[in-house]
Formats: sequence, structure tokens, C-alpha cells
Amino acid sequence: MERVAVINDAITLLQFPSVYDDSQPEYPFGQSNYECLVYFTHLCEQAGLKVYLDPGKKFAFADTPGPITTAILGHLDVVDTGDLDAWLVPPFSGAIIENKLYGRGAQDMKVPMVIILHVLKDLLAEGHEFHQGIRFIIGSDEECGFECMKAYERDFAFPQFGFTPDGEFGVGNIETSLIEYDVYGDEIVDFTICGGVGYNTVPDQVTYQGKKCQQLMEILQQQGTNYEYDAENQAIIVFGQAVHVCEIERGVNAIQLLIQALIQCGETCQLLEYIQAGFGVSTNSEGINGPLSDQFCGNLASNVGIIEVRSGYQRVGMDLRIPILIDEALLLTIHQNFAESYHLRFAIYFNDRKLYVDPKAAFVQKLVSSYEQVVQQPCQFLATRGGSYAKVAPNYVSFGALLTDLGEVSTVHQVNEHYDLRYLEPTYQIYYQAIKEITAH
Repeated sequence: MERVAVINDAITLLQFPSVYDDSQPEYPFGQSNYECLVYFTHLCEQAGLKVYLDPGKKFAFADTPGPITTAILGHLDVVDTGDLDAWLVPPFSGAIIENKLYGRGAQDMKVPMVIILHVLKDLLAEGHEFHQGIRFIIGSDEECGFECMKAYERDFAFPQFGFTPDGEFGVGNIETSLIEYDVYGDEIVDFTICGGVGYNTVPDQVTYQGKKCQQLMEILQQQGTNYEYDAENQAIIVFGQAVHVCEIERGVNAIQLLIQALIQCGETCQLLEYIQAGFGVSTNSEGINGPLSDQFCGNLASNVGIIEVRSGYQRVGMDLRIPILIDEALLLTIHQNFAESYHLRFAIYFNDRKLYVDPKAAFVQKLVSSYEQVVQQPCQFLATRGGSYAKVAPNYVSFGALLTDLGEVSTVHQVNEHYDLRYLEPTYQIYYQAIKEITAH
């Protein structure tokens, strides 16, 4: 592995602000998003791969030699940066501090994408014979709806097997189903609320403007909630802790804390009453569905991810991660009925299936073997709340790239997201062994 080349490619990739943007019709997911996709395809061509770039500007793929039987799927889009002032460095700078490469998308998942590209490049340069070929499928809408993969599937078949480096090692063979939905109201109110950056991110701040600022601050102080008063705009900003929904218990939801305090001081509307009754400050929407869990995935996770409130228009965006033994169709009906009981409108934004792959499958066992060869520890099978590309086809799993067994810490969807470069070599070696084994026979 050429360590310097990997790092330099990753830095350049991190400098693209590839956040979803649908404001320009000629760029379905945003101009920067597309430019990032094009740049990565150039790297693939330089590595010796055969590249296809979707004329609709939604995806690309790069093939090795050999009959294509396996896919590696990754994405280049990233979630919003959140509070820029909270970052140590600008989130699209690709700066290195104390051997950590900072940038939105560093772990999720631009650095893993570069690592895998360099594995393919090195295998080709070594003259490795690809008896089974790899299709490296590159998406650019993973964080906002999988439209890139839907576009791919309209024109091409997914290979028989596949993995995505969009989680942690070992093998993620179980994923919850995922539903994202919006709830709308249209009351006349004399206050505004705005917060959250995405359905799948626990919101770390939310802003209130209205007549109840003084009383609200007193209640927030009683709650022990972190906030600040913006005197210039006569606004209160409530702070939480952002994490990916798959780690929801590690987060602090600023929206839920604000709503709890607002209702206590009499500042409310039907939408806020609905959120407080159904979600409160919990992470499992117990007020709507009661306690739900299974032995594979644990508790249901629910995230109040986005909120907009102004006179005549209210909206909240929700994310549910549903254990695989729970009937998601029934749960969805329960949630819809609950919203409508508050005279609110309900609309599904995204509905994703559950994932289960047999851990004894031959393809999966090759991944297990490669991990154990490098790490010298047993490879675990993981049940996660992820919403990864592993769900696009049967026989697909998540595999890395976080080396939590060796101490790597997740900063996915958080302020100061970074990739700890201490884990670059072992991660490369795991993927090198896996891809070499998959393609050799």
C-alpha cells in the first residue's frame, strides 16, 4: 500500500462538499456531489478499472477483469456538517491533526472508499488473476433515499454477492428495517422552531423564536439542558449531541428537549403535542407503540430528526429502525393513526426492507476468514440499526470499515468527524485479503 497516495486521495475527496442538494435540475443530487463522483471515477480509471458513469449523473461503477460476480458498494455523499463553529477545522478541509484526518464523510465513507480503490489498484498492478470479477458500485444519494441505487437497478443487475464498507467489522448480516416519514400541520402560531439536519442524525441543536423566551430559559435551566440566548435575534438555541441513529442511545436529541420545555411553559400546537405524547424524550416512540424489541436487534429506535414550525406550516421528520421480528407494516399503520388522531397529515419519505444473510454462506465465510487472518480475533456477526447499501440485493452484507475490536471510535455524523490514520494499514490488509480471496476462485 502506498500510504501517502491513499492519504492524498482521501484528502482531495474530503474537500468536495458533497451534501445532497436538489436545487439544480441538471444535477439531481447537487453539483458538488456529482463533481465528487466524477473525480472518484478518474481515480478508478487511473487504477486500471473499466468505468461506467451514469449519464443521469446519479451513480458510477468500476469493473475489474473477470466475470462479475461480486459487488462492493459505497457512497460519496455526506450528511450536513451541523454547527460549523463547533468544528476544530473546516469540515471540508481534509486537515490532519495528531494523525487524524478530519472532514465530513471521513468515516462515512470516503476514506474506506479510497482504501478499497487502492486495494483493487494494487491487486491489478501485482498481476493478480481475477477468476471472479468485482464491480465497485459508487452511489451519491445514500444519505437521502437511495435514488442512485434505484437508478442503477433500472439499467443493470446487481451481482450475485456483495458487501459495503459502511459499518464496523465483523460482518453485518442483520439490519433493521427502516422507515422515514413526515408529519405535517397547518395551525396559526406566533412562534417559530427550526432544527435538525437529517432524518438519520440525532439533532444537536434547534432554535426557538417567540414570546416565551424568559420562561423557557428558566425551565431549560431546571432541566439541566444546555442552551444559549441569542439577544440579537431574540432566539433560544438548545443544544444536544449528534450521532447516527444506529447509535441513538449515545446521542442527546435537542428537538425533544426543547419541546418538553415549551409544553411546560404553555407554548404549543398540535404537532408539538403529538411529538411529546408519542416520543417524549425517549429513543423508542414508546408513547405510540409501547416497548418493542427482539433478540437480534434489541430495541426499536426512533429519531425526531428534523423540525420546522411557523405560522400556517409545521413539519417534523422521523426515522424508525425496526427490529427484524417486528411487523413493520402494522407498526407503520399504528404510527400513521397516531399522527392522524392529532389532525396531522402523514407521509412516508423512505421505506427500506430488513436484512438477513445466513452467516454460514460461503461468501460470508471468506470475509470472516480475511478478518481473522489480519486481526487475530474472532469475527463477530452483527445485528445493526443500519440503513446501508447491503439492503439493495440478497446476499449482501456490511463489512467494516470501523475497527472497533482494535479500539477505533465512531465519529459518524458527528461534529469533528475524522478518520484515525492508525487504522489505515490493518483496514487495508483486511480488504486486501478479502478481495483477493473472493476473486481468486
